[in-house]
Amino acid sequence: MNARGWGPTPWDAGIGGTRSCRREGLPLPSCVPRCGPPPTRRRLRRRSFDIARVCALALFFALCGCASTPSGPAATNASTALTTTPAAGPIPGLTAASLYGVYYGEWDHALLQDVTGKTSRRRYDLLIVHPDTNLTPTHVATLQAAGITVLCYLTVGEDDTLHTAAASDGRSGPADGYASWYYDADQNGRPDQNPDWGSYYTNASDPAWRAALRSYRNSGDQHWYGTDYLLNTLHCDGLFLDTIGTVRPAAWGGRYSAGLGAMLDLIAELRTQLGPNRLLVINRGLFYFDPYDAAANPNGLQEITPAMRDRLRGLINGLLYEEFMQEEHRDQWAARLNAEAQQPDGFTVFALDYLPRDAASTCATERALGWLPHLSTPALDTFTHVVREECP
Repeated sequence: MNARGWGPTPWDAGIGGTRSCRREGLPLPSCVPRCGPPPTRRRLRRRSFDIARVCALALFFALCGCASTPSGPAATNASTALTTTPAAGPIPGLTAASLYGVYYGEWDHALLQDVTGKTSRRRYDLLIVHPDTNLTPTHVATLQAAGITVLCYLTVGEDDTLHTAAASDGRSGPADGYASWYYDADQNGRPDQNPDWGSYYTNASDPAWRAALRSYRNSGDQHWYGTDYLLNTLHCDGLFLDTIGTVRPAAWGGRYSAGLGAMLDLIAELRTQLGPNRLLVINRGLFYFDPYDAAANPNGLQEITPAMRDRLRGLINGLLYEEFMQEEHRDQWAARLNAEAQQPDGFTVFALDYLPRDAASTCATERALGWLPHLSTPALDTFTHVVREECP
Protein backbone atom coordinates (compact mmCIF):
# COMPACT_ATOMS: atom_id res chain seq x y z
CA MET A 1 0.00 0.00 0.00
CA ASN A 2 1.36 3.41 -0.87
CA ALA A 3 1.75 6.40 1.37
CA ARG A 4 -1.75 7.57 0.57
CA GLY A 5 -3.11 4.54 2.35
CA TRP A 6 -4.97 3.19 -0.64
CA GLY A 7 -3.78 0.90 -3.35
CA PRO A 8 -4.78 -2.25 -5.18
CA THR A 9 -3.77 -5.78 -4.36
CA PRO A 10 -0.13 -5.35 -3.24
CA TRP A 11 1.19 -8.11 -5.47
CA ASP A 12 -0.84 -6.92 -8.44
CA ALA A 13 -0.36 -10.29 -10.04
CA GLY A 14 -1.80 -12.38 -12.83
CA ILE A 15 -5.29 -12.63 -14.14
CA GLY A 16 -7.71 -15.26 -13.02
CA GLY A 17 -9.02 -16.23 -9.61
CA THR A 18 -10.37 -14.26 -6.70
CA ARG A 19 -8.46 -12.05 -4.32
CA SER A 20 -11.33 -11.02 -2.10
CA CYS A 21 -9.40 -12.12 1.01
CA ARG A 22 -6.37 -9.94 0.27
CA ARG A 23 -7.01 -7.53 3.14
CA GLU A 24 -10.57 -7.91 4.30
CA GLY A 25 -10.47 -11.63 5.14
CA LEU A 26 -13.63 -12.23 3.13
CA PRO A 27 -14.66 -15.79 2.30
CA LEU A 28 -13.52 -17.20 -1.02
CA PRO A 29 -16.33 -18.35 -3.29
CA SER A 30 -14.21 -21.26 -4.49
CA CYS A 31 -13.52 -22.43 -0.91
CA VAL A 32 -9.77 -22.08 -1.20
CA PRO A 33 -8.35 -22.99 2.23
CA ARG A 34 -5.97 -20.04 2.46
CA CYS A 35 -5.76 -16.45 1.38
CA GLY A 36 -4.67 -16.32 -2.23
CA PRO A 37 -6.15 -17.00 -5.65
CA PRO A 38 -7.35 -20.47 -6.56
CA PRO A 39 -5.95 -22.33 -9.55
CA THR A 40 -7.35 -20.81 -12.71
CA ARG A 41 -7.18 -21.35 -16.42
CA ARG A 42 -3.94 -19.41 -16.68
CA ARG A 43 -2.17 -21.87 -14.39
CA LEU A 44 -3.98 -25.08 -15.21
CA ARG A 45 -1.99 -27.52 -17.27
CA ARG A 46 -3.20 -29.28 -20.36
CA ARG A 47 -1.41 -32.62 -20.06
CA SER A 48 -2.64 -33.82 -23.43
CA PHE A 49 -3.48 -32.12 -26.68
CA ASP A 50 -5.84 -33.93 -29.03
CA ILE A 51 -4.33 -33.09 -32.39
CA ALA A 52 -6.81 -35.25 -34.26
CA ARG A 53 -9.74 -33.38 -32.73
CA VAL A 54 -8.24 -30.00 -33.54
CA CYS A 55 -7.56 -31.00 -37.15
CA ALA A 56 -11.07 -32.35 -37.47
CA LEU A 57 -12.51 -29.12 -36.12
CA ALA A 58 -10.36 -27.06 -38.45
CA LEU A 59 -11.51 -29.12 -41.45
CA PHE A 60 -15.13 -28.92 -40.33
CA PHE A 61 -15.08 -25.14 -39.99
CA ALA A 62 -13.32 -24.74 -43.30
CA LEU A 63 -15.87 -26.92 -45.11
CA CYS A 64 -18.97 -25.54 -43.43
CA GLY A 65 -18.05 -21.95 -44.19
CA CYS A 66 -18.11 -20.82 -40.58
CA ALA A 67 -15.79 -17.97 -41.48
CA SER A 68 -18.32 -16.47 -43.86
CA THR A 69 -20.13 -13.21 -43.33
CA PRO A 70 -22.54 -13.51 -40.39
CA SER A 71 -26.20 -13.99 -41.17
CA GLY A 72 -29.35 -14.19 -39.09
CA PRO A 73 -29.02 -12.39 -35.72
CA ALA A 74 -25.48 -11.31 -36.55
CA ALA A 75 -26.63 -9.42 -39.62
CA THR A 76 -27.86 -6.60 -37.39
CA ASN A 77 -24.43 -6.13 -35.84
CA ALA A 78 -22.22 -3.60 -37.57
CA SER A 79 -18.67 -4.94 -37.77
CA THR A 80 -16.07 -3.40 -35.48
CA ALA A 81 -13.30 -5.84 -36.44
CA LEU A 82 -9.85 -4.35 -36.25
CA THR A 83 -8.59 -2.83 -39.49
CA THR A 84 -6.13 -0.05 -38.74
CA THR A 85 -5.45 1.43 -35.34
CA PRO A 86 -2.86 3.86 -34.04
CA ALA A 87 0.14 2.40 -32.20
CA ALA A 88 -1.34 3.81 -28.99
CA GLY A 89 -4.63 5.31 -27.93
CA PRO A 90 -8.07 3.85 -27.19
CA ILE A 91 -9.31 0.92 -29.25
CA PRO A 92 -11.36 2.26 -32.17
CA GLY A 93 -15.03 1.41 -32.25
CA LEU A 94 -15.39 0.38 -28.60
CA THR A 95 -17.62 2.13 -26.11
CA ALA A 96 -18.90 1.25 -22.65
CA ALA A 97 -21.87 -0.41 -24.38
CA SER A 98 -19.62 -2.75 -26.37
CA LEU A 99 -19.45 -6.41 -25.46
CA TYR A 100 -16.17 -8.11 -24.58
CA GLY A 101 -15.18 -11.38 -22.92
CA VAL A 102 -12.25 -13.24 -21.38
CA TYR A 103 -12.21 -16.95 -22.14
CA TYR A 104 -9.46 -19.50 -21.46
CA GLY A 105 -11.43 -22.63 -22.31
CA GLU A 106 -11.97 -24.99 -25.23
CA TRP A 107 -13.70 -24.03 -28.46
CA ASP A 108 -16.39 -25.89 -30.38
CA HIS A 109 -18.81 -25.13 -33.18
CA ALA A 110 -21.72 -24.24 -30.88
CA LEU A 111 -19.66 -21.70 -28.94
CA LEU A 112 -18.35 -20.10 -32.12
CA GLN A 113 -21.91 -19.79 -33.42
CA ASP A 114 -22.98 -18.20 -30.13
CA VAL A 115 -20.25 -15.59 -29.67
CA THR A 116 -20.37 -14.57 -33.33
CA GLY A 117 -24.08 -13.87 -33.03
CA LYS A 118 -25.31 -16.55 -35.42
CA THR A 119 -27.34 -18.33 -32.75
CA SER A 120 -27.65 -15.49 -30.23
CA ARG A 121 -29.08 -12.02 -30.21
CA ARG A 122 -25.72 -10.28 -30.19
CA ARG A 123 -22.12 -11.03 -31.07
CA TYR A 124 -19.09 -9.98 -29.05
CA ASP A 125 -16.89 -7.07 -30.11
CA LEU A 126 -13.62 -8.19 -28.53
CA LEU A 127 -12.36 -11.41 -26.93
CA ILE A 128 -9.27 -12.20 -24.87
CA VAL A 129 -8.35 -15.84 -25.44
CA HIS A 130 -5.66 -18.27 -24.31
CA PRO A 131 -3.50 -20.20 -26.80
CA ASP A 132 -3.01 -23.16 -24.45
CA THR A 133 -6.32 -24.68 -25.54
CA ASN A 134 -7.58 -26.23 -28.76
CA LEU A 135 -7.55 -22.73 -30.30
CA THR A 136 -6.57 -22.86 -33.99
CA PRO A 137 -6.01 -20.28 -36.72
CA THR A 138 -9.39 -21.33 -38.15
CA HIS A 139 -11.11 -20.48 -34.87
CA VAL A 140 -9.45 -17.07 -34.78
CA ALA A 141 -10.34 -16.40 -38.42
CA THR A 142 -13.96 -17.36 -37.77
CA LEU A 143 -14.19 -14.88 -34.91
CA GLN A 144 -12.53 -12.13 -36.92
CA ALA A 145 -14.77 -12.71 -39.94
CA ALA A 146 -17.76 -12.05 -37.69
CA GLY A 147 -16.32 -8.69 -36.65
CA ILE A 148 -14.66 -9.74 -33.37
CA THR A 149 -11.24 -8.44 -32.38
CA VAL A 150 -9.14 -11.27 -30.90
CA LEU A 151 -6.37 -10.68 -28.35
CA CYS A 152 -4.09 -13.53 -27.28
CA TYR A 153 -2.72 -14.07 -23.78
CA LEU A 154 1.00 -13.72 -23.01
CA THR A 155 2.62 -13.85 -19.57
CA VAL A 156 5.64 -11.52 -19.44
CA GLY A 157 6.64 -11.50 -15.76
CA GLU A 158 6.49 -15.19 -14.90
CA ASP A 159 7.48 -18.48 -16.53
CA ASP A 160 5.00 -21.30 -16.06
CA THR A 161 7.64 -23.94 -16.79
CA LEU A 162 10.99 -24.24 -15.00
CA HIS A 163 13.72 -24.18 -17.66
CA THR A 164 17.35 -25.21 -17.35
CA ALA A 165 20.24 -23.16 -18.65
CA ALA A 166 19.92 -24.97 -21.98
CA ALA A 167 16.93 -22.73 -22.74
CA SER A 168 19.19 -19.65 -22.55
CA ASP A 169 22.04 -21.06 -24.65
CA GLY A 170 23.75 -22.62 -21.66
CA ARG A 171 23.93 -19.37 -19.71
CA SER A 172 22.72 -19.53 -16.12
CA GLY A 173 21.27 -16.70 -14.11
CA PRO A 174 21.42 -16.14 -10.36
CA ALA A 175 20.21 -19.71 -9.87
CA ASP A 176 23.02 -21.88 -11.22
CA GLY A 177 21.97 -24.45 -13.80
CA TYR A 178 18.69 -22.72 -14.59
CA ALA A 179 17.77 -20.33 -17.39
CA SER A 180 19.33 -16.91 -17.13
CA TRP A 181 16.03 -15.07 -16.83
CA TYR A 182 15.02 -16.15 -13.33
CA TYR A 183 15.42 -14.29 -10.05
CA ASP A 184 16.92 -15.87 -6.96
CA ALA A 185 16.41 -13.15 -4.37
CA ASP A 186 16.55 -15.57 -1.45
CA GLN A 187 19.82 -17.04 -2.81
CA ASN A 188 18.83 -20.64 -2.24
CA GLY A 189 20.08 -21.80 -5.61
CA ARG A 190 16.55 -22.17 -7.01
CA PRO A 191 14.56 -19.69 -9.12
CA ASP A 192 12.11 -17.67 -7.04
CA GLN A 193 8.64 -19.17 -7.27
CA ASN A 194 5.19 -17.64 -7.03
CA PRO A 195 3.72 -19.47 -4.00
CA ASP A 196 0.17 -19.22 -5.32
CA TRP A 197 0.64 -20.24 -8.93
CA GLY A 198 3.82 -22.33 -8.85
CA SER A 199 5.30 -20.27 -11.69
CA TYR A 200 8.72 -18.58 -11.63
CA TYR A 201 9.44 -14.86 -11.61
CA THR A 202 11.36 -13.60 -14.62
CA ASN A 203 13.75 -10.71 -15.20
CA ALA A 204 12.35 -8.47 -17.93
CA SER A 205 15.82 -7.13 -18.73
CA ASP A 206 17.24 -10.53 -19.67
CA PRO A 207 17.83 -10.74 -23.46
CA ALA A 208 17.22 -14.50 -23.47
CA TRP A 209 13.80 -14.02 -21.85
CA ARG A 210 12.83 -11.47 -24.46
CA ALA A 211 13.98 -13.78 -27.23
CA ALA A 212 12.04 -16.67 -25.70
CA LEU A 213 8.87 -14.60 -25.49
CA ARG A 214 9.13 -14.02 -29.19
CA SER A 215 10.20 -17.37 -30.59
CA TYR A 216 9.10 -20.02 -28.13
CA ARG A 217 6.82 -22.74 -29.49
CA ASN A 218 4.84 -25.28 -27.52
CA SER A 219 6.50 -28.66 -27.28
CA GLY A 220 5.85 -31.61 -25.03
CA ASP A 221 4.59 -30.38 -21.70
CA GLN A 222 5.73 -26.76 -21.98
CA HIS A 223 2.38 -25.09 -22.73
CA TRP A 224 3.97 -21.83 -23.74
CA TYR A 225 3.51 -19.85 -26.94
CA GLY A 226 5.59 -16.89 -28.09
CA THR A 227 4.58 -13.85 -30.09
CA ASP A 228 5.72 -15.31 -33.41
CA TYR A 229 3.14 -18.07 -33.00
CA LEU A 230 0.42 -15.79 -31.61
CA LEU A 231 0.77 -13.17 -34.33
CA ASN A 232 2.00 -15.08 -37.38
CA THR A 233 0.30 -18.47 -36.96
CA LEU A 234 -2.86 -17.74 -35.00
CA HIS A 235 -3.00 -14.23 -36.51
CA CYS A 236 -4.35 -12.61 -33.35
CA ASP A 237 -5.25 -8.93 -33.54
CA GLY A 238 -2.97 -8.15 -30.60
CA LEU A 239 -1.65 -9.23 -27.23
CA PHE A 240 -2.97 -9.29 -23.71
CA LEU A 241 -0.02 -9.03 -21.31
CA ASP A 242 -0.24 -10.64 -17.88
CA THR A 243 2.03 -10.74 -14.77
CA ILE A 244 3.40 -7.23 -15.16
CA GLY A 245 3.04 -7.08 -11.38
CA THR A 246 6.26 -9.05 -10.91
CA VAL A 247 8.04 -5.68 -10.80
CA ARG A 248 5.60 -4.01 -8.40
CA PRO A 249 7.20 -1.38 -6.16
CA ALA A 250 8.66 -2.23 -2.77
CA ALA A 251 5.89 -0.17 -1.17
CA TRP A 252 3.47 -2.77 -2.54
CA GLY A 253 5.53 -5.66 -1.23
CA GLY A 254 7.58 -6.20 -4.38
CA ARG A 255 11.07 -7.74 -4.39
CA TYR A 256 11.99 -6.98 -8.00
CA SER A 257 11.13 -3.31 -8.35
CA ALA A 258 14.58 -2.68 -9.85
CA GLY A 259 12.96 -4.09 -12.99
CA LEU A 260 10.29 -1.39 -13.28
CA GLY A 261 12.14 0.32 -16.13
CA ALA A 262 13.04 -2.97 -17.80
CA MET A 263 9.39 -4.03 -17.85
CA LEU A 264 8.54 -0.83 -19.69
CA ASP A 265 11.35 -1.58 -22.13
CA LEU A 266 9.92 -5.06 -22.70
CA ILE A 267 6.43 -3.66 -23.27
CA ALA A 268 7.91 -1.16 -25.72
CA GLU A 269 9.67 -4.01 -27.55
CA LEU A 270 6.39 -5.89 -27.84
CA ARG A 271 4.70 -2.72 -29.06
CA THR A 272 7.29 -2.54 -31.83
CA GLN A 273 6.69 -6.18 -32.76
CA LEU A 274 2.97 -5.50 -33.00
CA GLY A 275 3.39 -2.59 -35.38
CA PRO A 276 0.74 0.06 -35.98
CA ASN A 277 -2.13 -2.27 -36.86
CA ARG A 278 -2.33 -4.48 -33.78
CA LEU A 279 -3.41 -3.88 -30.21
CA LEU A 280 -1.71 -4.09 -26.82
CA VAL A 281 -3.74 -4.49 -23.63
CA ILE A 282 -2.26 -5.05 -20.17
CA ASN A 283 -3.62 -6.64 -17.02
CA ARG A 284 -3.41 -4.15 -14.15
CA GLY A 285 0.07 -2.68 -13.68
CA LEU A 286 -1.78 0.05 -11.78
CA PHE A 287 1.29 1.16 -9.84
CA TYR A 288 2.67 2.85 -12.96
CA PHE A 289 -0.22 5.30 -12.73
CA ASP A 290 0.56 6.50 -9.20
CA PRO A 291 3.92 8.27 -9.67
CA TYR A 292 5.54 10.46 -7.08
CA ASP A 293 5.40 14.12 -8.00
CA ALA A 294 6.38 16.71 -5.37
CA ALA A 295 3.79 19.17 -6.61
CA ALA A 296 1.01 17.12 -8.24
CA ASN A 297 1.14 13.84 -6.30
CA PRO A 298 3.36 14.09 -3.19
CA ASN A 299 1.93 10.84 -1.76
CA GLY A 300 2.67 8.83 -4.89
CA LEU A 301 5.00 5.87 -5.18
CA GLN A 302 8.61 6.93 -4.82
CA GLU A 303 9.86 4.38 -7.35
CA ILE A 304 7.48 5.54 -10.07
CA THR A 305 8.16 8.70 -12.03
CA PRO A 306 5.75 10.71 -14.18
CA ALA A 307 7.92 9.77 -17.16
CA MET A 308 7.23 6.08 -16.47
CA ARG A 309 3.51 6.73 -16.29
CA ASP A 310 3.51 8.70 -19.52
CA ARG A 311 5.61 6.12 -21.31
CA LEU A 312 3.30 3.25 -20.45
CA ARG A 313 0.23 5.23 -21.38
CA GLY A 314 1.78 5.90 -24.79
CA LEU A 315 2.43 2.19 -25.42
CA ILE A 316 -0.91 0.57 -24.68
CA ASN A 317 -4.39 0.54 -26.16
CA GLY A 318 -6.14 -0.87 -23.14
CA LEU A 319 -5.90 -1.82 -19.47
CA LEU A 320 -7.91 -4.55 -17.77
CA TYR A 321 -8.85 -3.93 -14.15
CA GLU A 322 -9.41 -7.33 -12.58
CA GLU A 323 -11.86 -7.47 -9.68
CA PHE A 324 -12.57 -3.76 -9.73
CA MET A 325 -15.77 -4.16 -7.72
CA GLN A 326 -13.79 -5.88 -4.94
CA GLU A 327 -11.29 -3.03 -4.75
CA GLU A 328 -11.34 -1.32 -1.37
CA HIS A 329 -10.49 2.07 -2.87
CA ARG A 330 -12.13 1.71 -6.24
CA ASP A 331 -13.43 5.29 -6.44
CA GLN A 332 -9.94 6.71 -6.07
CA TRP A 333 -8.45 4.28 -8.57
CA ALA A 334 -11.25 4.86 -11.04
CA ALA A 335 -10.59 8.60 -10.96
CA ARG A 336 -6.85 8.10 -11.36
CA LEU A 337 -7.19 5.66 -14.24
CA ASN A 338 -9.74 7.76 -16.08
CA ALA A 339 -7.49 10.80 -15.79
CA GLU A 340 -4.94 8.81 -17.80
CA ALA A 341 -7.35 6.95 -20.07
CA GLN A 342 -8.91 10.21 -21.22
CA GLN A 343 -5.63 11.76 -22.31
CA PRO A 344 -5.11 12.18 -26.09
CA ASP A 345 -2.86 9.11 -25.99
CA GLY A 346 -5.10 7.36 -23.48
CA PHE A 347 -6.54 3.86 -23.50
CA THR A 348 -9.69 1.76 -23.21
CA VAL A 349 -10.44 0.37 -19.74
CA PHE A 350 -11.90 -3.11 -19.32
CA ALA A 351 -13.29 -4.42 -16.03
CA LEU A 352 -13.35 -8.09 -15.09
CA ASP A 353 -15.28 -9.28 -12.04
CA TYR A 354 -16.09 -12.75 -10.81
CA LEU A 355 -19.38 -14.42 -10.07
CA PRO A 356 -21.42 -14.53 -7.95
CA ARG A 357 -22.05 -10.80 -8.27
CA ASP A 358 -25.06 -8.72 -9.19
CA ALA A 359 -24.73 -8.09 -12.89
CA ALA A 360 -27.00 -5.05 -13.19
CA SER A 361 -25.26 -2.99 -10.51
CA THR A 362 -21.80 -4.05 -11.68
CA CYS A 363 -22.54 -3.06 -15.26
CA ALA A 364 -24.12 0.21 -14.22
CA THR A 365 -21.14 1.18 -12.05
CA GLU A 366 -18.50 0.30 -14.61
CA ARG A 367 -20.30 1.62 -17.66
CA ALA A 368 -20.86 4.93 -15.87
CA LEU A 369 -17.05 5.18 -15.74
CA GLY A 370 -16.88 4.58 -19.48
CA TRP A 371 -15.49 1.06 -18.97
CA LEU A 372 -16.45 -2.25 -20.57
CA PRO A 373 -17.69 -4.81 -17.98
CA HIS A 374 -17.41 -8.58 -18.05
CA LEU A 375 -18.36 -11.14 -15.41
CA SER A 376 -17.06 -14.69 -15.41
CA THR A 377 -16.18 -17.65 -13.23
CA PRO A 378 -12.79 -17.45 -11.49
CA ALA A 379 -11.32 -20.18 -13.70
CA LEU A 380 -12.27 -18.31 -16.90
CA ASP A 381 -12.75 -21.64 -18.64
CA THR A 382 -16.54 -21.27 -18.88
CA PHE A 383 -17.87 -18.69 -21.32
CA THR A 384 -20.45 -16.77 -19.32
CA HIS A 385 -22.85 -14.42 -21.07
CA VAL A 386 -24.03 -12.60 -17.97
CA VAL A 387 -23.37 -9.10 -19.29
CA ARG A 388 -25.00 -9.87 -22.62
CA GLU A 389 -28.09 -11.41 -21.07
CA GLU A 390 -28.59 -9.44 -17.85
CA CYS A 391 -27.26 -5.94 -18.46
CA PRO A 392 -29.51 -3.57 -20.41
